[in-house]
Amino acid sequence: MTEYSMNKKSDLCLIIPHFNNVDGLIRSLESLNEEVTFDVLIIDDGSTPSLQPDEYFLDRFPHLSLNIVRISHQGIIQVSILGLRYVEFNRYIYTARLDAGDLCMSNRLTIQRNYLHSHPEIYLLGTFCEYFDLETDKTIAIKRFPTTMPGIRKKIYFNTVFEHPTVMFRVKAIEKVGYYPEDYIVAMDYAYFFKFVSNFECAMIPEVLIRKEISSTSISTVKRKKQVINRLRAISENFTPKWYFFAGIAYTAILYVIPYSFLNRFKKYFFK
Repeated sequence: MTEYSMNKKSDLCLIIPHFNNVDGLIRSLESLNEEVTFDVLIIDDGSTPSLQPDEYFLDRFPHLSLNIVRISHQGIIQVSILGLRYVEFNRYIYTARLDAGDLCMSNRLTIQRNYLHSHPEIYLLGTFCEYFDLETDKTIAIKRFPTTMPGIRKKIYFNTVFEHPTVMFRVKAIEKVGYYPEDYIVAMDYAYFFKFVSNFECAMIPEVLIRKEISSTSISTVKRKKQVINRLRAISENFTPKWYFFAGIAYTAILYVIPYSFLNRFKKYFFK
C-alpha cells in the first residue's frame, strides 16, 4: 500500500475526484480559504490528457498541501473508495469531500473541523448547500437540511440529507461502515451516508458552506431515473417499522415519474 503514502501535514484530508474538468478543479482549489491546515488529495481518474504537470498546480496554489494521484479510468465509485483507503492508510482523523467544480465558502473546512473536534460523539457532519447554474452562475436553490438527529433520521428516507461535497466525517467510522457500496452505481453517497445515520450520531451546520454546480451533464440530470431506483434500494435495505419508511418509499416512487425540468422549477421557487 505504499502508493497511498504522502507528505502528511495535517489531521484533515480533503478528497477531490477529478475527470476531464480542469477548469472546475481550478475553481474548486481557488475557493479554498481556511484558517486550519489541511491536505488535499486530487485523484485524477484517467483524464485525457491527465493532470500534467504537478508543478502547474504547485506553482498556482503554493499555500495548499497538494498531492495528485493519477490512475487509469475506473469510475467515481472506485475513485471514492481509493480516497477512503488513502486517508485510512495515512491515519487521518478527519476527511472531507469536494467535487471538481463545486465551491467552498470561506473557512468551510475550519468550521467543520472545529465542530467535530468539539463534539467527539458526532461522526458525520454536513452543511446547507447552494445550487448554482454552471452556465450563468445564478443561484437555482438553497437547500436546508434537518439540524437534529431525529429530523435527519426521518428526512433521509425521503431524500438526500448530506450532499456529498458538504460532508466531513471521522476516518475511524470506516472501521464500522466500510467503504462506498460498489453496487450503487449512481447513489453511492446516499447509500453510504445511510450507514452513518444508522450507526452513529450525525449533525448538520445550519449554514451554506458549499456552492454546488448543476449542469446538463450531472448524474442527477442524465441518470436520474437510475438514481431514484438506487435510492429505493437503499431505503428498502434500511427498513424500520416507522411511518416515514413507508412514506419515503411512496415519495421516492413518485419522484421516478416526475420530469426533472418540473422538479428543478419546484426547487427554484420552494427552497429559496
